[in-house]
Amino acid sequence: MERIGVKEDQAKLCDNCGWGIPLQYIRSFDEAPPIFIQVFGWTNHGKTLFLDTLRLVLMDMHAVWDNFRYQSFTQMDMEKERELQAERRRGILAAGTQRRERDQNEVYIMNLRGMERWGSRMLVVMDHPGEYFENFSVPVKEIPFLINTPTTIMLISLPDIVDDSKNSAGERIDQLFQIYLAALENEGVNWKKERRKLIVVLTKADITAGMPQNMRNYLMEDNIWRSIESNTRMNPLDSIAVAEYLERMERVSNDIRHWIRSDRKNVPGGANFINLIDDYNIDARFTIMSATGGEVEQGGINISPRRVLDPFFWALEFQSR
Repeated sequence: MERIGVKEDQAKLCDNCGWGIPLQYIRSFDEAPPIFIQVFGWTNHGKTLFLDTLRLVLMDMHAVWDNFRYQSFTQMDMEKERELQAERRRGILAAGTQRRERDQNEVYIMNLRGMERWGSRMLVVMDHPGEYFENFSVPVKEIPFLINTPTTIMLISLPDIVDDSKNSAGERIDQLFQIYLAALENEGVNWKKERRKLIVVLTKADITAGMPQNMRNYLMEDNIWRSIESNTRMNPLDSIAVAEYLERMERVSNDIRHWIRSDRKNVPGGANFINLIDDYNIDARFTIMSATGGEVEQGGINISPRRVLDPFFWALEFQSR
């Protein structure tokens, strides 16, 4: 989405996705540049739940940022906000994303202001069903952000891969990455000309087998949601605290990368996955996350998300350079 030829009092359709760009988005573009979130992952690996819990956490970031505020730009954005808050109160989890035609793609925007380190940004999200990523025939035309933004968030649920009852197809972590590579190469992406950025998110980390204790400790030490739910104040994430948070994220990323590379039992295809990332010179960071904080039971759950901000923070860092 570009502002070429767009007047500030004139709405415009995006050439890539057919989405009607709100006037407020156009007028705020210079002071609040967009941060695009494109997720890539299989069915039931937690894409929609991640996006929904991320937005829920962002709605209450006043708990750590005194000057933070957010704003919806369209009626659809407002309705999604109300839907998420209602689901949060009832403890009902979002269903998976249904397949749509290109002209039915839904783009959600949150105008985020007053963030430490990153200032004001517009979070732009488009969700897609996992069926799009099951094989080499990825419908790239239906996923315009995948090609047109350099950063992708790849979500992988290791519990769903190592459990044979859930993974009858024999999927491995490196196979999802090979599908990603093929989708971009089919669209003529030049790996040498533009270094791609990848945020690898291991979802359902609270129930992932074999995870090193230091990584599990990092997951469980996230108290932002607990502070939000209890209506208590945390130590503010000021500029120094955010820098320290990011430094720890970097250390944990290195630990996760090493674990994926070395644990063949609990991370099927992990060594090949890491070697392919290096071979294609992709700038990758690794995170762990639990969008629910516990086992999902039929009828819903009172969520307690942990580390859902980490992929978002990496995306901010990548798209601020």
